[in-house]
Amino acid sequence: MQIESLNIISFGGLRDFSLDLSGGLSVIEGANESGKSTIAAFIKFMLYGFTDKNERTLHTSWDGEAAEGTMTVNCSGNRYRIGRRSSQGRDECQIIDCASNTQCFKGRQPGEVFLGVDAEVFAHTAYVSQIGGGRINGQIVAESIGNILFSADETLNVQRAQKRLEDERVRLWHKNKRGGRIYELECEREELLERRKAASADYAAIISKEGQLYDLKAKIEENAEKIEKLSKILGAHETKRRMAQRSALENLYRRLEVLDSQQKQTEARYRSDSGFLPDKSYITELGNIKQELAHIDIRISELERQAEQAEEDVPEAVSLLRKYGGRDKVMQKLEEPRIRRRALLAFGVVFGLLFVPATVIAVLLMMINYTYGAIAVLGALALLFGFVMCFVSSSKYARAIDELLDEFGAARVSDFKQIVSDAAEYLPVDRTVKFIESEREKLQSQREEKLSELGMLLARWGKQSLDEALAGFEEYKSELSAIEEERKKTEAELSGAMAQIGGGLEGNSVDPALIELARKLPDDFDIANVKREYEFLTKANASMAERTHALELELAALYAKADPPAAIADRITAIDYKLAKLRKRYNAVELAVETLRSASENMRERIAPQLSKYAGNMMEAFSGGKYRSISVATDLSMSYDAGSGALTRHGIEFMSAGTQDIAYLSLRLALINLLFRKESPPLIFDESFTRLDDGRLRNVLRLLEKAAANGTQIIILTAQPREYIALTASAKRIKI
Repeated sequence: MQIESLNIISFGGLRDFSLDLSGGLSVIEGANESGKSTIAAFIKFMLYGFTDKNERTLHTSWDGEAAEGTMTVNCSGNRYRIGRRSSQGRDECQIIDCASNTQCFKGRQPGEVFLGVDAEVFAHTAYVSQIGGGRINGQIVAESIGNILFSADETLNVQRAQKRLEDERVRLWHKNKRGGRIYELECEREELLERRKAASADYAAIISKEGQLYDLKAKIEENAEKIEKLSKILGAHETKRRMAQRSALENLYRRLEVLDSQQKQTEARYRSDSGFLPDKSYITELGNIKQELAHIDIRISELERQAEQAEEDVPEAVSLLRKYGGRDKVMQKLEEPRIRRRALLAFGVVFGLLFVPATVIAVLLMMINYTYGAIAVLGALALLFGFVMCFVSSSKYARAIDELLDEFGAARVSDFKQIVSDAAEYLPVDRTVKFIESEREKLQSQREEKLSELGMLLARWGKQSLDEALAGFEEYKSELSAIEEERKKTEAELSGAMAQIGGGLEGNSVDPALIELARKLPDDFDIANVKREYEFLTKANASMAERTHALELELAALYAKADPPAAIADRITAIDYKLAKLRKRYNAVELAVETLRSASENMRERIAPQLSKYAGNMMEAFSGGKYRSISVATDLSMSYDAGSGALTRHGIEFMSAGTQDIAYLSLRLALINLLFRKESPPLIFDESFTRLDDGRLRNVLRLLEKAAANGTQIIILTAQPREYIALTASAKRIKI
C-alpha cells in the first residue's frame, strides 16, 4: 500500500495542512514541535481512528474542533480516498473508490481492509514512534500471530474463542465441581429426593401452623382497637402541649436575627481596606502556591542530594575546603583562634607578672593601713582572676584549633597548611555538579516567581505572610462556622417546633374531636400510664406481627414443598434427562478447549524459529555483523549470544539503548514479513534513529533503501538532516 497524499483539516496542532508523498523513501524534516509526530499520528488515525481516550484527548484539534482530514492511498493498483472525522466521541469514516467516486467497504476500518491487521498490530510493527516506541507488546502481537495463522484473518480471535469455550465450560460445571448448571441440577435433584421423603410430614405441619396463625390475627385485632383509643388520648395531650411551644417560636426568630447581625459584623472585621473578603477559591490558590513551593523545595533538596552524591569521590580535604568556602577562609578560620589564643596568653603572662608585686604591696599595706591593704588585696585578686581567665579562654581556642586540625587529619599546623595547599590545587572538572547547579538556579528562579505571585495574592487581603493569611482564614472560617452551626441548630429547633405545632388548635389539619378531648384533659393528667400501656400493646402487636409473618413464611415454604410425591418423581425424571444432556455437552466443550489450546501453543512454537531466523539476518546487517543471531520466544521476548563463549544467552535488556532499538526494529521487520499478507504496509519512523551511531544508521538506511526499491513505502520523520545525508539512493526530501 502506498500513501499518495495527506490533507489535514484539523488534527492536534495542525490545521489546513497538505502533504504529497511519493512511493519509495521520503524524509520529512522539521524542527521540534513542527508537527512531525502529529503527521505520523494522523496516518495511523486515518487507517484506524482513535484507539483509546488518551489519543483522542492528545490529537483532537487544540481549538476544540473535530479531528478531521483525508488521505489518498494506492492499493494493488487501485486508488482510494479515506475521509475521517472524530468529534465529541462520534467517529465517521468513509472509503471512496477514486475510479468510480463511490463509497466502498462501508463500516470497516481502512487499515484492516488494505493491510489485513488491526490497529494494535500496525502500531507494534510498521508504526515506529519516538525513543522507546520501538518496543513491542508481545502478548498482543503473539495473539495476532495465532489468529492469522489459524484462520488467515487477524480479526478472528482465537483467544476469544478459547475464552468463550472456557466460559461455557464454567457455566456448565466448575473445575471443583461445586458450581455451574450441572451442579445446580444435581443439588436440585437431591433436594427433590429429600422433599419426597418429607412430603407427608409437611401436610401435618401446615394444619398446626394455620391454627396458630388464626389465633394470632384475632389477638392482634383486639389489641388494635385498644391502641386506637389510647392513640386519641395521646394525640389530645400532644395538642395541649403544642400551645406551650408557640411562645418559643418568637425567641427562635429573634435568635436568627442576632446571628445574621453577627455574621455581617464578622465579615466586616475580616474584610480588607479595599473591600476584599477571602473565599475558598482564594485560599485554594494560596494552598496551591504553597504546595508548588514545597514541591520546588523538594526538587532543590533532591538536586543538592545528587550534588553531594556526585562529590563522593572527591578527596575529603577538597570537600572540607569547599565546605568552608575556599583556602582563604579555611586559613582565616585557623589564624583567628591562633591570634586570639596568643593574645590571651600574652595578657595572662602580664596579669601573672603583675600579680606578684601586687601581692607584696597588698601585704605591706595591710601592715600599715587595713583599708588600703584590703583594696590592694582586691586588686591582686583581680589580677589573679584575669590570669586564670586568660589561660582558660586560651584553652577554648586551642581546642578549636585542634578540632580543625583533626577534621583535616593534620597533627601539626604545618601539616594542616600543606593539606590545605594540596586541596586548593585540586580542580576537577565536574559537569554533573555544574548541571545540577544550573538546574538549582532555575528552580530558585521559579521559586522567586511563585513567591512574587504569593506576595500579590497576600497583598489583596493585606497580609504579610502565607501562614498569617491561612491562619486568618481559619479564624474567619471558624467564626463563620460557629455562627452557621448555631444558625443550623436554631433553624433545626425552629423546624422541629413548627413540625410539632402543625396547623394549630383551630386548624383544619387537626380532628375537631381530638381538640375537644384535649380541652377536657386536666392539667395534671398522668400521661405516663397511657404511654406505657400504648407502648406495651404496640410492642406486643409488633411481636405478634413478626410471629405472624414468620408463620406465613413457614406456611408458604410448606405450601411450596408440599408437592404430591408423583409430581416430585416427574420432576426428578426431567432433571435426570437434562443432566445427561448437559454432561455430554460439557465433555465436548472440555475436549474443544484442550485441543484449541494445544494447537495454539504448537503453532506459536513453529513460528518462533522463522521469526528468529529473519530477525537474526536483519540484526546481523544492522550491527555490521557483530550480532549474528537473535532468538525470539513464543511470547516475542528476545535474547542473544553475547559472544563470551558461555552457553547461556542474555535478554536484550543487557544491550545498549541503540542496540536494543535495532533489535526491536529487526523483530518488527520479521513480524511484517510474517503478518502482512494482503499488502506491504508503509513503514513510518518518527525520530526512531536518534540513539543509533552513524555506522548503524547507515546500515539501517541501506536495508530500508533496498525495501523502498522493492516497492515498500518508507516515511522517515526527523528533526535532523543526518538521515537524509546518510542516504545513498534518491529520496524525496520534505521540509516543514
